[in-house]
Amino acid sequence: MNEMSLEKQFAHTKFCHQIQDIDLEAAKKLLADLHLLYLGQQALFAEMAKRGTI
Repeated sequence: MNEMSLEKQFAHTKFCHQIQDIDLEAAKKLLADLHLLYLGQQALFAEMAKRGTI
């Protein structure tokens, strides 16, 4: 981590502290929900491209 700037080192340390107490089950649920939203968005964009509306 020494090759990173002090700002990047600080940001990384802050991030690591913030995730220490994360609820893994809640994070897994949120990630699954976000993945479904992403897949839905991709399908929508594909349909729009197919119709020529984007």
